[in-house]
Amino acid sequence: MKNLNIIENILTFETKKERLKALFFRSVKSSVKIITLPVNCCKILFENKNKELIFVANGSKKIDEMCGCDENDVKNAKCIVDILKYNPINWQNNPNEKICIVGERRNNKKLKSLFKTGIFDKHFSNYSEIKKYFVDFSDKYDKEKLKLCSVVICDDELFETKYAYTRCVLKLMAMGAPLIVGDKASLEKYIPKEYMNFIGSYDDADEFVMKCEDLFYREKLSIVLRRYVMTEFGQINMSEKKKLEKISIIVSTMRPENINQLFENISLQNYPNKELILILHGDEFDVDEIKSKTLNLAYDVRIIQKDALTIFGDNLNIGVDNATGDYITKMDDDDYYGPNHLDDIYLALHYSQATIVGKTGNFTYLEQSDVMIEFGEQAEDRWWSHLPGGTILIRTDDMKKYKFASIKKSIDAELVGRIIENGDSAYSTHRYNYIRVRHGEHTYKKDDAFFIEQSGRGERKGFDKESCFV
Repeated sequence: MKNLNIIENILTFETKKERLKALFFRSVKSSVKIITLPVNCCKILFENKNKELIFVANGSKKIDEMCGCDENDVKNAKCIVDILKYNPINWQNNPNEKICIVGERRNNKKLKSLFKTGIFDKHFSNYSEIKKYFVDFSDKYDKEKLKLCSVVICDDELFETKYAYTRCVLKLMAMGAPLIVGDKASLEKYIPKEYMNFIGSYDDADEFVMKCEDLFYREKLSIVLRRYVMTEFGQINMSEKKKLEKISIIVSTMRPENINQLFENISLQNYPNKELILILHGDEFDVDEIKSKTLNLAYDVRIIQKDALTIFGDNLNIGVDNATGDYITKMDDDDYYGPNHLDDIYLALHYSQATIVGKTGNFTYLEQSDVMIEFGEQAEDRWWSHLPGGTILIRTDDMKKYKFASIKKSIDAELVGRIIENGDSAYSTHRYNYIRVRHGEHTYKKDDAFFIEQSGRGERKGFDKESCFV
């Protein structure tokens, strides 16, 4: 980018409660300045050589016209992806459409010439069928259709510029689309090899399509790509934002034997800025021993002990009152969490703009039966009315407004129900990086047979942690 420094990237949005939030910056060369923009308006603020401030509409060719930017210089232009628009909401984990092709309608003639080369012969019977599954990405288009496709083909020959092609690829990645691309080499300048390995090319198209018929592979591929793009190319610099915004993890436990597992779960989390509010519910804990285990942890731990007769909901509210983070999540001491669990729910809260998020779909291990199942997968990437308490994430201001009810059980269901009744929203992201463990000691009294009947993909024997983490 010539004679240009990126100063700030600013997104503002207005919630139902007229509360304006400012989620800011990609690269800051001076102090951060929060500027109120119109609702849902995403802008990049530039400073040119004359120190004049310029607002440029994101995604517009005006970036090139006003700033003298090389349209192929995607990396300098930051290739901002609006995650409020390009995200996996309503992504289909069991696709019912075949391969789709994405391009610009004005390049439709090139689509016909590509068909003549034989690239699509194995997947489309004739050119008319290709046209049926062609999606115009240059104007308004049906994003939901793309989320139903087993694989999306994005060919650079169907775009006017490499810049437009690359931006389209990144947007599709943010939506979670499994991709076969025409020009893979040009993307390697901007996307690390570890992520390029999850993108297909014409050379391995048949193999890639076959891999995506394995729904586990397709889902993991989708999650890896969407997480990377939304973190690195979203209009909010999540890599920096996560360093600034703290998540307070609240755990209330009655089980001294689970303390080590709890610390391990939290220490595994890649999310950098976190704290633990640990409420010891009862008198059976060796507090000094627990404190000694926190000395070398990379996050702050606040330990609060309460009498065994204290109501569970009241304990959680004590945690809320002691939280110093921007967000509050609740974790269970007897469940397992993958390293990207906090990152996943943090991203979901931002791209969905829901009041509360969680993982209704989850892997569930039935300890007494020694069986692993997938539970509630129909709720993944959907607006939903129930969220498991051990996965919820909510802004601290909202949590202090709603608080937990002073009840002994069904605390999380009551909270989510109250939020929805108040006109706010709840969103369920994908099920990976969380394993719920059922061992017979739960306030939600259901036997193993109930969960096995609810599993859409059957059960598998034994505890398999690694296949559930991505």
